[in-house]
This record gives sequence, structure tokens and C-alpha cells, in this order.
Amino acid sequence: MEFGPLRQHILQLAVSGQLVEQLDSEPAVEQVGPAPKPDEVPFELPPKWRWVLVSSLVDLINGDRGPNYPNKSKLTSIDTGLPFVNAKDLIRGKVSYKSLQFLTVEQSKNLARGHILEGDFLLCLRAAAGKFGIAESSGGAIGAGLVILRPRSIETLLPQYFRVYLESDLFKDQVKQARHGSCQLNLNAGNVAKFAVALPPHDEQRRIVEVVDDLMGRLDQMEAAYSEFAGPMTEHFRNLVLNKAIRGELVPQLDCEPEVEQVGPAPKPDEVPFKLPPKWKWIQLNQLAQKITDGTHNPPPNSGAGIPVLSAKDIDESGNLQFNNVNRWAPEEAWVTESKKILIEQDDVLLTIVGTIGRSAVVKSSVRFILQRSVAIIKPNHNLVNSLYLRLSLTSPYAQFALRQGSAGTAQKGIYLNKLKQLWIPLPPLEEQRRIVAKVEELFAGVKQLSSLMEYA
Repeated sequence: MEFGPLRQHILQLAVSGQLVEQLDSEPAVEQVGPAPKPDEVPFELPPKWRWVLVSSLVDLINGDRGPNYPNKSKLTSIDTGLPFVNAKDLIRGKVSYKSLQFLTVEQSKNLARGHILEGDFLLCLRAAAGKFGIAESSGGAIGAGLVILRPRSIETLLPQYFRVYLESDLFKDQVKQARHGSCQLNLNAGNVAKFAVALPPHDEQRRIVEVVDDLMGRLDQMEAAYSEFAGPMTEHFRNLVLNKAIRGELVPQLDCEPEVEQVGPAPKPDEVPFKLPPKWKWIQLNQLAQKITDGTHNPPPNSGAGIPVLSAKDIDESGNLQFNNVNRWAPEEAWVTESKKILIEQDDVLLTIVGTIGRSAVVKSSVRFILQRSVAIIKPNHNLVNSLYLRLSLTSPYAQFALRQGSAGTAQKGIYLNKLKQLWIPLPPLEEQRRIVAKVEELFAGVKQLSSLMEYA
């Protein structure tokens, strides 16, 4: 969800007289300085408002560009002097000290102008023209690429309202129209002086600022909540669902469903992390599969056509095979000569086992592939396990942790097939597996739909 356009809409309402009600008790604004010509303003204002030039409301003060301008080599990054503010130091409407450089007191005294006072608006004229920050304290000076905008009278212009103007598209559009320069689009103080400010009555300025601050604060909360939902909260919810699914806590166990038979050895108590419902069993992965194998360690040369060569990068986080991303193709004759040729059949489960370990996919249709070493293919025994449930189990936090713990290697982590085959899978009755898959898909679809609604909003 994009919150920027909503913020700009609020600011545009604010500077066009549409955010708060105009009151009969408030006097009209007196024209300060010359009024712009009608064709020089972008829209009509409420009756008591006036278009006023920036130069009539603030003093514009350039930095000293004369012989006393400090050389970079004479500045320091140690906070022992006075700030020397440049464009890079203006971040989110403030002066950032992260990479600020400093003048000595003597260097500052030698500058004829450009000295900063608390509350000054420091505006960038070059590169990121229109970016600004507000000085929180007096002292120091601006670099050559900035100009100081210093409000003259708070009885005429509230600094907080001036900030609303500088953040609005009204100001940004004027910047775009005024920029010049072939290599670098720049402004100058003369350009900015001619910009037109939509000026409301003093008390209305105050009310506008209060409403803008309130709405922006609420948007900050909404954005934080959305970010938490769309990121960590969504991931937390998915992990919670998968965790409940493999513990038998997502759907009810039914008396009519038979108990799972123990296939292969049962685990020792210290080999599994949690207890299962009575009808479930812990069964090792190799007992649930007709075949588990990895791909070739020496893929055939890339022919650009023929048989696709599947590697870990072709399986995305959502469990989809990205056929369009396959960029290795083996010649047709490789299908005859390659010992690790695989007919990947419908309902086979693919698992990445080198590099990015643990991504998995269920194959939707049979296709010829030559696998690379980074992918293992699991051909499930469908009398014991549902392919979708198997993938769900492999995606669970329990299995992901076990796969990472079982991996080896320094430069690139990988899991050996023997280790993979020994992975314990919590197995419910076959019909319960299907019900679990259906419930997980329903819940995940709900999360996706809610995310889409929030994105649309």
C-alpha cells in the first residue's frame, strides 16, 4: 500500500483551503507585497486567502561563495565546531548529524553570510532541488548549494504552515517548473523568491497545522501497522498456521479415520521435538517416498534450447516453478546420455538443498527436466502421504529448522541426501492430511485477500 499519495492529498487539501472550514469570525488576509498575476497561480483560493510571493514572507539568504568558503580538506567530521550543512545532511525535514561536517569558530566568523539561526528553513537548490530541513538550533552555516528561508513574522506566516507548503505538491510543482540547467537541474534563490504561497488567515493556518499533524500521525500509525501486517505479522501468522497443522491442532481428528501404521523404525523420544495426536506417527522421509534423489553435479553444456536444466533459483518462495526463469538448456541428446535425467511427474515434490535450503514445490504436470545438484526430487508414496501435505510439512518451522541444522559446508551450505532421508515427518491419517491442506489453503487465501484489500485501500 502506498501512503505517499495519501499524504500528498492531505497536504494539497491543506494549501488549497479544503481541509478545514473557513470561519466568518476570522479576518481576511491583507495582501503582503505584490500579488502574482492571475495566470501565475495554479488554482483559485477561498475568498479570505491571498496569493503571496515567498520573497514577501521570508528572507532568502545565500551561503558565502567568496574566498573564505571552506575547503573540504579544512573541515572535520568531529563534532567540536559548528555545523556546515550541505544537501546530504537534509533528511526528512531535519538536519541529520550522521555525516555532518564541522567548521571551526574562526572559519564560521570569516563567512560573510549563510549563518544559521534556530528555526531556519534550509532549502536545497542543486541536485535534490526542493529538499529542505529545519534547523533545530543556531550556529554554523550553509554550503553553497543551499539557501536559508527565514520567516519574517509569525503573525503573518506560521513556520509550521510554511512547512506544510514546502511539503506540498504546490511547492514541488513550482520547483519543477523553475529548475534549469542541462547537466544538473538547479534552482536559485531568485527562482524561489517568485514562488507563490497560498496564505490563509492566521488562525486558520493554526487549525490547518493541527489537522495536518493529527492526520499525519494517524497515517504513521497506519503505515506502521500495515508494515507489521504485510511483513513480520504475515510471516508470523503463516508460521503459526503451519506449526498448528503439523501438530494436529488445525483440524479435528475424526473417530472414523484409521490410525496411521508405523512404517519403518519409530523415533526415540529425543529424536522428535513434540508429541503427536494418538492416530499420528513420526515417519522418516525415505519411508514416505518411492524415490529421493538429487540432480547432476556436472550439468551438461548450455545449448540455449532442448531440455530445461532445473536449479534452486527456479523455485520461488511461494512454491512455484518459475519456468520462465530457467536460463540453462541442455541439448536433446543429453536426455539420452545424462545419468541424472529425471521425468518430473505430477505431484512430485521438489526441494532446494544447496545454497537456499528448504524451498519446495509440488509439480503440477509431468515434464522432462535435468536436475542440478541444488534440487532434490521426492516421489511420494501416495498411499501414505499427500504431496501437498508433504510440502506443507517441509515448509513448517520445524522442518526448516531441521534442514538448516542438518546442512554442512562453508562457502555454500548444503544438505546431504542421507541426512534428508532421515528427516522425521509428523504424519496424520491420509484423509486428515487432505483436510489440513484444505484448511491451510483457506487461511492463506484469506491473508492474501486481506493484503490485497489493504493494498487497494
